[in-house]
Amino acid sequence: MRRGNGTGGIFKMPGKRRRPWIAVRTVGIVDGVQVRKCVGYFATKAEAEEALIRDRIMPASQYSKLTLEDVWEMWIDSRAFTKLTPQTQAGYKAAYQYMKEYSRDLYSDLRRNHFQAMIDSAQEMGKSWSTMSSIRTICTLLGEYATALDIVPHSYATKLVLPKKTKAEKRTFTEEEIGILFEHDSDPYVSIILILIGTGMRITELLTLRKTDVDIEQMLIVGGIKTDAGRNRTVPIHPQIQKYIRRWYGQSFQYLIEMDGKPLRSDSVRDRIYKVEDALGIRQLQPHECRHTFFTKMDEACSDKLAMALIGGHTDPHFTEMQYVHPDINRLRASMETIKI
Repeated sequence: MRRGNGTGGIFKMPGKRRRPWIAVRTVGIVDGVQVRKCVGYFATKAEAEEALIRDRIMPASQYSKLTLEDVWEMWIDSRAFTKLTPQTQAGYKAAYQYMKEYSRDLYSDLRRNHFQAMIDSAQEMGKSWSTMSSIRTICTLLGEYATALDIVPHSYATKLVLPKKTKAEKRTFTEEEIGILFEHDSDPYVSIILILIGTGMRITELLTLRKTDVDIEQMLIVGGIKTDAGRNRTVPIHPQIQKYIRRWYGQSFQYLIEMDGKPLRSDSVRDRIYKVEDALGIRQLQPHECRHTFFTKMDEACSDKLAMALIGGHTDPHFTEMQYVHPDINRLRASMETIKI
C-alpha cells in the first residue's frame, strides 16, 4: 500500500546487512528538490515503521547518530567530568577501556542488556569490584548525559547489577618486612612507607599535609581528611619516624612531602611503593595496609582505646567522650610511644 504524503519511506538495502531497512523522511524542498533526512537503519521493517512514527512526533536529536565513543568523548570534555578530581577522572578512563566492545555502536541502539554485558565482561576478565562499579557509574552518567541531549528518550542504563562484593583480606606488614624497610630507609619511598606505618595516616592525607600542619619542634601533625573525626586531628610523631619527618621537612617548601619542589601524586607514589617492595623482596602491600599495620600494633600495645581512636580519626563507640573530651597532647604522645615499629 502506498504511504501517505509526508509520512516518509522505507527501503531495503541490498546485500547481507545487520540492519538492512532504511527509513527516510522528507524535511523540506530546496530549489524544487526534496531534502531527505535519514531516520536510521533497522533490523526489521516494523522497527523502521516505528522509528518513522516517532520521528514525526518527536524529531530525532542532531546527536542521534553518535556512537558510544562519541558520547564518551563529549562527556569527558564537559564540565560534569572536568570538575571531578584527577584521581576520579583517571579511574573512569581506566574503567571505560572495558566498555570499548560497544564503542562503535550507535548510543541510541544500546539498551540495558548491553550495559549489563559490559559489567559482566569485566567480571569474566577478573577485574576488581571497584572497576565494575566504575563501569556502572559511567553507564549511569552517560545515560543521563545522552538523555539531556535527546539521543534517547530516557536512560536505559538502569538497574545494572554488580557481583557480590567480597570482603578483601586485611593484610599487615610483618616484623621481618618492617625490619627490611628500616635497613633501606635512605630510599625516599621507603621512608614514606615507614611514615604511613608510624602515623596511621592515609596516603592522600600524608601527601596533602602542608609544612604548616607539622609542628617540627613539638613533633606533632595536625591534619586529616574524610570524616569529621578525621579532619584536623592531632597525631604525635613516633620517635622512630621523627628523622624521616625532619628529612622531608628540611627539603620541602610548601607541602611536607615534595620532590623537586613539587608535591607528589598518590597514584605515582603507589606505583613507586610497589616497585620498591618488589626490589626489596617483600610482599606488594598497598599504602592503605600501612594503616592496618599501625592499628594492629596500636591495638596490641595500647590500652587507651579512646586515644587510639583520636589518633586514627575514627568515631569511638563512646560518643559522649568523642564529642566533648578534647585530646590531651601528653596522653596522645604516651599512647603513641607504647608501640614499637
